[in-house]
Amino acid sequence: MKLEKKMTIYMLILVLLAMFLMQFIFFRNSYKLLDLNKKRVLNSYAYVLSKDPVIRDNLSKQNQDTLNIYIASIWPKLINLNYVIIMDLKGEVFSYKNKNNTPFLEENYKNMLKKIIDKPIQYYNLDPVNNFLQEFIPITHRGKLIGMLGVQEYHHKNEDLKNIFFIEVLVAILIVIVMSILFSVFLAKNIKKQIFGYEPLEFAHIYAERQILFDHLSDKIVTINNHGKLTKANKVAKEKLEPSDEIILRKLYDEIISKNITFDNREIILTNRKVFITAINIIQKNNDSEVLFIIKQGKKIKKLAREITGVTQIINSMRANVHEFKNKIHVISGLLRLEEYEELKKYVSTIKNELDNENKEIEGINDPVISALLLTKISLAKEKKITLTINEMSNLMKTHGFIESDNLIVIIGNLIENATESFDLKDIDNKEIILQILEDSKQILIQISDNSGLIEDSDQKKIFEIGYSSKGEGRGSGLALIKNLVKLYNGNIEIINKENYKTFYIKLNK
Repeated sequence: MKLEKKMTIYMLILVLLAMFLMQFIFFRNSYKLLDLNKKRVLNSYAYVLSKDPVIRDNLSKQNQDTLNIYIASIWPKLINLNYVIIMDLKGEVFSYKNKNNTPFLEENYKNMLKKIIDKPIQYYNLDPVNNFLQEFIPITHRGKLIGMLGVQEYHHKNEDLKNIFFIEVLVAILIVIVMSILFSVFLAKNIKKQIFGYEPLEFAHIYAERQILFDHLSDKIVTINNHGKLTKANKVAKEKLEPSDEIILRKLYDEIISKNITFDNREIILTNRKVFITAINIIQKNNDSEVLFIIKQGKKIKKLAREITGVTQIINSMRANVHEFKNKIHVISGLLRLEEYEELKKYVSTIKNELDNENKEIEGINDPVISALLLTKISLAKEKKITLTINEMSNLMKTHGFIESDNLIVIIGNLIENATESFDLKDIDNKEIILQILEDSKQILIQISDNSGLIEDSDQKKIFEIGYSSKGEGRGSGLALIKNLVKLYNGNIEIINKENYKTFYIKLNK
């Protein structure tokens, strides 16, 4: 039987028994409960009236007329009360209201006032002759005792019936408590067994969190059971999976079950697009199998892999080197054919001087990978008529402790590329990029400036978001990668606009 049905039956039994017991007590003791309610009502009246700001304020100011008018105005609302009396500490009556015109027992009230002055607490009093239930309560104003308030109503007294009532109520409560504990323990054990030992509220939170995470994952996630049905699918899978994709996944399910295999990041084609699929076989209690498929976009994975390993930067640099090398070879070849040997000497000498200058610029850069990257970036910038200068104070060690050279390629390469591309839409005569790298035993500081334009304060956070770019669709991941790597090394990024230059300051902790 399902848990919901069991709980319904058990709770129904519990409620019926409780209702039976309470109805039995109600019909036998309803008139006794009436007296108890009267006492509670009297207590409430006394407490509320003693805290009434109008009563407290007028009593403190000795405004007898105002106080009497106010009590008269609220008297119709004080149902079932026989009287309300207000006295100051001298025993003077400031207000007295009696709807039954009962004689005013001044001496009795003054005795109660003495008690309250001696010990300012609530006092109950039962008049055995007239069967009046009375309550007297102190009135305070700004923390100071200023008088007494008394209320009275008619009371039925029957000690035998009252005792019987209390005994029956106590027995009924004990029975209900015992039965509730037994049923609760039994239900709790069954519920916790069904939800793997968690408390129901814990399990509800876990389920809600799991569902939110499941629906917000960017990868498509689906499960297929042994009947070939999609049992679960997150939001993106529901929106983007085609019927033809489901057929392919069912074939994969058959392969996994028949060969008892799982696989990780297998590249396949779904609806004319390449994807990577991870398959996990989940064995159910009844030996049925359910397969979980995690589907990742192939293009995104390959692009991300290239970016996070710095392959993109290396490829771009190699292309720039090859292009520049071909151009120089063509010039040398042409001069040789023309037998312009003197010009050839001058040209080769110029190339040598340029290389010497460039090598001098990166003299302090002892990491060969970063040196090669910077040389090619200088050449690439030159082709675009941009002056890329490495500050002469720059220094970089051969190794960097916890910081990997591959990650430095990503950070430095993307910073230079971002600065270079920022000139694409600018018509500037002297395009300039200045890079400085400083390393010591504790940290690496990278500073890059360019005069392509300033970054508004409102855009300084946006530019580090994936997909945000002013250069067109499919761009905008370079600075996001930099931000992630800076966070990895517990560093920070700062952007400063000064005059015509914007400067990125990056600190990485080793």
